[in-house]
Amino acid sequence: MRRVLATVAAVLAVVVIASCSAGNGDDSGDATSAGSGAQEASDGDSADEGEAGGTDQAARVDPSPREIIHYVDLTIAVDDVEADAQRAAAMAETSGGYVADESTDGAESATLTLRVPADGHTQIVEQLEQLGEVRNRGRTAQDVTDEVVDVDARIASQRRSIDRIRVLLDQAVDIDDIVRIESELASREAELDSLLQRQEELSGLTSLATVTVTFVASGGGADDALDAGFLGGLGAGWNAFVGAAKVASAVVGVLLPFALTAAVLGVPLWWGLRRRRQPTTMPTGADQA
Repeated sequence: MRRVLATVAAVLAVVVIASCSAGNGDDSGDATSAGSGAQEASDGDSADEGEAGGTDQAARVDPSPREIIHYVDLTIAVDDVEADAQRAAAMAETSGGYVADESTDGAESATLTLRVPADGHTQIVEQLEQLGEVRNRGRTAQDVTDEVVDVDARIASQRRSIDRIRVLLDQAVDIDDIVRIESELASREAELDSLLQRQEELSGLTSLATVTVTFVASGGGADDALDAGFLGGLGAGWNAFVGAAKVASAVVGVLLPFALTAAVLGVPLWWGLRRRRQPTTMPTGADQA
């Protein structure tokens, strides 16, 4: 009997131990699973935060270059206007640009409109400033990036629209439909041509900077100061005297015909009136006797 009880007790002890071991295993498994899930959630949150941060950074940084139109105006005093104007033209051509316009006033001044590559226009301006004394400098930059992007998008949309209209034209059978579709196609193609011209114009303005430089003769020295002082005043006085003499001559020329007419008609009239006003001489008493 004691053996049977001992055997039953041993079996119960084994069952209890096995149950406890299973419970501990499940708890540890659940804890492990919970930890893995938390780690995955944390990794997912980190990944989401990384993606969000990357998106914000990409939004802040514009990868496309800006489209800028550059205008520069210079007035430079030089010793030799003609020679320096030729140097400026050579600078533009050497850099890959050209002279768009040129006007000269003898040896006194010359104005050149240069179109030079936008990337290197700053160096060209610095070289021009080294030719003489800079009297005036102006710089303007116009950002046309939005317009360039808009024109490109409209061109792409217009081309897709033209392709669809051409498909409809190929499928049309009725003459009225064909005429209407052809009219619409011509209108879309004309608008596309206008957009392409604007695109080309913007491309030229942004790829080449416009530099307008005016060369003027520089003054200096004792002779120039004398000319600007005594001789300059003497010349101004002589010019004023000549101008006054011309005005007086013009006035005399205008009044002379009237004076001659008055002399021809007025002198005889005056003489006749004068004779009439003289008193008649009365005879004296001696003469009457």
